[in-house]
Amino acid sequence: MADSWTEMWSIGGGRARTYCGIAEAEGEFAVDLFSGDTCLSSEVFATRPEAARTAQALHRRYLAPLRLSYPDVGISASA
Repeated sequence: MADSWTEMWSIGGGRARTYCGIAEAEGEFAVDLFSGDTCLSSEVFATRPEAARTAQALHRRYLAPLRLSYPDVGISASA
């Protein structure tokens, strides 16, 4: 199987964009978190479900401040 990277979610746009994806290589799954072109963190997991749970937790962590800042605005993020 070829190595792959799948974006799980994204908030914002351009250089202010924060996004998260899962990279698969050699039977391991890394959750990569980026802000613009900068990798903020990368954590490796043995299974894709573990990686997906972590990506979802990061999404909640980064989306929560936006909801508190803009409660009356329809904030949307890809999932």
